[in-house]
Amino acid sequence: MERIIIKSLVLLTLTNWAIGLALCPAGCSCEDERLLVRCQEGNNLDILPITLNPATERLIIKFNSIRIIDSSIQFYSELRLLDLSNNQIYLTEDKVFIYQNKLLQLHLNNNKISDINNNTFKGLVRLETLNLRGNYIMELRNGVLATTPNIEYLNLGQNRIATIEPEAFDGLKNLKSLYLDDNILTSIPNFAFKNIPYLAELFIGMNSLNSLENDAFRNLINLAALDIHGSLLTNITHAAFYRLKNLKSLDISDNSLTKIPTAALSSLQRLESLKIGQNDFEVIGEGSFFGLSFLRKIDISGNKVLKRIQPGAFAANPNLETITISSNKLLIDIHDGVFSDLPNIKNVDLQNNAFVTIREQLLPWRSLKSFELADNPISCDCELKWLHTILIEDIKSNYDIICKSPVQFYEQRLQDIPNEALGCSNGRSPIVTYIIFILMIAVATTIGVYKNRHFFRHKFQRKSQFINNDADCSFEQHHIYEEISVKHNDNMSNLMHYNNTVNSNIYSFGCPYPLQQAVTQPPIYLPTGLYDERKIIPLYTTH
Repeated sequence: MERIIIKSLVLLTLTNWAIGLALCPAGCSCEDERLLVRCQEGNNLDILPITLNPATERLIIKFNSIRIIDSSIQFYSELRLLDLSNNQIYLTEDKVFIYQNKLLQLHLNNNKISDINNNTFKGLVRLETLNLRGNYIMELRNGVLATTPNIEYLNLGQNRIATIEPEAFDGLKNLKSLYLDDNILTSIPNFAFKNIPYLAELFIGMNSLNSLENDAFRNLINLAALDIHGSLLTNITHAAFYRLKNLKSLDISDNSLTKIPTAALSSLQRLESLKIGQNDFEVIGEGSFFGLSFLRKIDISGNKVLKRIQPGAFAANPNLETITISSNKLLIDIHDGVFSDLPNIKNVDLQNNAFVTIREQLLPWRSLKSFELADNPISCDCELKWLHTILIEDIKSNYDIICKSPVQFYEQRLQDIPNEALGCSNGRSPIVTYIIFILMIAVATTIGVYKNRHFFRHKFQRKSQFINNDADCSFEQHHIYEEISVKHNDNMSNLMHYNNTVNSNIYSFGCPYPLQQAVTQPPIYLPTGLYDERKIIPLYTTH
């Protein structure tokens, strides 16, 4: 007790002396009127100065070489903000902040602190912000922050935390934002969240979670924002988000999901923003975001294997306003029906995909507030005349659309090319040329079938029988039968003598076999010139 009294008297004496002899260290900026002291990079301070104005309310000593926070800090009991970030601090003495009961913000990020306990921050009863990001902390023990009941913002990201005990956050009933990202957690420490029921933001990405089990966030019913990006997730069970009825923002990007977790997402009925890029799904199917009727913003960027987005993918999301589908190197096209169910769409980012062309029917381009199409291998031809016009008349893009083909327009801006120069091969677009080609084939086939209609009918309906099928040289020409029946009616009865058959149904004329014998038979005087000279019938017209 005697030691405490003596220490207090010494501090009081030094404080009164310092008020009259306040000195600002070389390289520091001391503003007495604003009660602000800045000692930033380049001063190489290795201890806390004790000659500053004790009435200082904001003390900022960043990017220096301070190694220990000791009792020197007790000279400044009026502090509201203390920023000692980016130093070499590895030790904070127990109860060193016992006189800082007015401190609201404490920044100790990017130091070398490896251990904190329930006496480390004792005295900071009004503290609202505690930043310990980028240190070497390995575990959070029970009650470690119980002496700071008013903390609203707690940043423990980029540490080495592997263990969080069940009562670690005991007493933090006012906590709103918690950062546990970039640690070495292997599961969601839901048991530790039961004491922070009003948490609104949780950042727990960049851990090794692998999977989200059912009801993983059951104690965070008031959570509004959840970030689980970069956590090696391969599976999200259907009830993982079941209790998050108030969640508005979700980031599950940069994981290893091979399909959209539609069932899990469908329980987030108030979700407004979703980041789901940098995963491993090849297809975004119809109704992939079913149940997310309040969704306003979606980011599907950086998917290395995404190849197809099916029509109706966003059919359940009529309130979507902003869509980012960028940096998907295998995505060469988007079907015209993909955005057809989005009456409120305003901002579209399609940068850095593999689009060679963009169809006018894809989006209501002129009603958009902004659209981005840069860094695609665009072919600047007649298919993009509509886009050229929009870029000239109604600039809504912050980035240039650079042509990659044809060669004469390589690396030119689309809007710099004269509209009349945007042509297609043969004066037609490839699509029109293809359609014309198909139509020409169809017409030629129809004409061919019509001209040979009797031949096809003969093939399927032939009734005449020949003495020897090997000698069949029948052919179809309507006038043969007419000439034979009208001009040579007398010979009709004798045609069988020459092994010939005339059939009035299919107008066919049979020839004798072998052909060499035909010239030795009495000729039938049929008129010449009416028959194809390539046929056998001319043999019978010899006089």
